[in-house]
Amino acid sequence: MFSTPGGRHCPDRVFVPIRPNTEIRFHNDNAYNHTPPDYVGLLCLRRAQKGGHSRVLSFHSVHNRLLAAHRDRVQRLYRPFWFDRQREYRPGEDPIFAAPVFEDTGELRARFSVHQITGGYALRGEPLDTEGEAAIAAVFEIFDDDDLSVDFDLEPGQMQFVHNRALGHSRTAFVDYPDPDRKRHLVRLWMRDHGRRAYPG
Repeated sequence: MFSTPGGRHCPDRVFVPIRPNTEIRFHNDNAYNHTPPDYVGLLCLRRAQKGGHSRVLSFHSVHNRLLAAHRDRVQRLYRPFWFDRQREYRPGEDPIFAAPVFEDTGELRARFSVHQITGGYALRGEPLDTEGEAAIAAVFEIFDDDDLSVDFDLEPGQMQFVHNRALGHSRTAFVDYPDPDRKRHLVRLWMRDHGRRAYPG
């Protein structure tokens, strides 16, 4: 599938600008969709003045660390959480979506974005259950282990591709140039090789 910065969707790819300059924690892109992209690409057109470092980690490694350190919390991550669908749904559809963080149908797959989970429960008007809170806290504890992540900077013209359901990616906060023509500019590409051609898949 493809969407222009204005939001129009076309088949096969999704093409959206990246705007926030605050830190983005490890996550999978489009976690709130029924069929998230299998792969995410980032093309760097311009770097920020300062910061904006890219980070990648394996959710397989996160899962293994959780089994070793917090085995009692892992099972909750295989049960559904509510996700905020970020207003990306058709009229009349539910604004929230339920799915587990981890799925294993022969190969481990992850679906994680804490602000979408927080938003999902806010839209339902109910708090996240205590067991779910503890499980997510354990995930963030693992995220804080710098040994699990690879950190790097994208230079103009370079591209990054990640397996979206196996790898989490994040980005540190950044300070941008005041000149609009020099502001940080990355283009994101979403790709999948299964499901329907429509955005929800």
